[in-house]
Amino acid sequence: MRGTCLSALLPYGIPSAVRKAAILALSRFHKEGALHGDITLNNMILESQDDAGYDHNDGAVAAAVVGAGGTGASVGTESSGPKEQPATARRVVILDFGRSSIGASCEKMNQEMTRLRRILRGA
Repeated sequence: MRGTCLSALLPYGIPSAVRKAAILALSRFHKEGALHGDITLNNMILESQDDAGYDHNDGAVAAAVVGAGGTGASVGTESSGPKEQPATARRVVILDFGRSSIGASCEKMNQEMTRLRRILRGA
């Protein structure tokens, strides 16, 4: 997968749709009962346009799709191969699961989500 680290977007501002997709990606990860443990913009990638439309999910990524034109976000599917997304749809993918854990409390997940929202607000 190729893409742009969200921290690299800071000088230009992170678009609203990308922020929403980042939140959805983390929500998807939390839905599985997992805590990332090191959520930063350096650990989130906006998929390159060349990779858009394909799910490279090997079980080690959490992703959300940024809608066409950057106007919205929706959670991507788990299936492999071409997706039924607009040609300009791209994903935000969470990376680096070295500090992640399974079975985290709702409180810990809420804290992690609050941290991400603060980071994105400051962006």
